[in-house]
Amino acid sequence: ITEHSICGIIHSSPKLRHLDISFCEITDMAIKEVARSCLNLKYNNLRGCFRISKEAID
Repeated sequence: ITEHSICGIIHSSPKLRHLDISFCEITDMAIKEVARSCLNLKYNNLRGCFRISKEAID
């Protein structure tokens, strides 16, 4: 799944509570967009997302 696809999903699902984007080729930009758009998110699996910096997760 691409960053563009993830952004489309989160913008159309603002009440999203669970997100598994493990092993996706995403960057800090997508993580910041998830944090900004998914205020009800309780679980986000980022396993294997090696292009994300520690700063984006914090």
